[in-house]
Amino acid sequence: MLRFKRSRLAWPAVVLLIAVGSVFGQSTNETESTTNAEFPLSVGDIAPDWELPGSDGKTYKLSSFKDKQAVIVSWYPMALTGGWTLQCKSLRESGEKLKKFNVAVFGASTDKVAKNKEFAKKLKIKYPLLSDTDQKVVRAYGILKGNRAKRTAIVVGKDGKIAHIIKKVNFKQHGIQLVQLLEKLKIEKRLIEDKAPVVDDSNLENKLIQKN
Repeated sequence: MLRFKRSRLAWPAVVLLIAVGSVFGQSTNETESTTNAEFPLSVGDIAPDWELPGSDGKTYKLSSFKDKQAVIVSWYPMALTGGWTLQCKSLRESGEKLKKFNVAVFGASTDKVAKNKEFAKKLKIKYPLLSDTDQKVVRAYGILKGNRAKRTAIVVGKDGKIAHIIKKVNFKQHGIQLVQLLEKLKIEKRLIEDKAPVVDDSNLENKLIQKN
């Protein structure tokens, strides 16, 4: 009888230990997930520099645009997907309006260069798609979700500081969303429309008009 009583008392303790272990395990996972998805940078912070290959065969470096152009990087989880296709089409449709601003526009993901190149060709995208295959940039910006980039648009001013972060990207109206944002941020406009994101260092100031 004594053994039976001890056995009956042992079960609640075992169940309690399992429950506590599950709670702690779940809490740890949730914390890691939250930390992974949390954006550690704010408007006004110096944007971490990056150097990434583009779908056009060129390599781009953020710091090379400092004091010359603002930069928009529209991050997406994966190429050749429905969400990013809608996002790209929206940017393409607003391309002429975006070109009025002195800003370099990029799409970016953790996909391989070949995949982004295929996607750019398929959708006839006129701006480069950057590939952060080693995930260093998405980690630096705190937008890594799993092994993919979190859908985010980041605007970096000519001063090299983060001007705005779009955490909720509107798939179908992303282009309009960016045009309205650039107007709100009073990003300078260009007199002569260059092919973004190429920067022409010669007499750049003569090509720009500062919006009052």
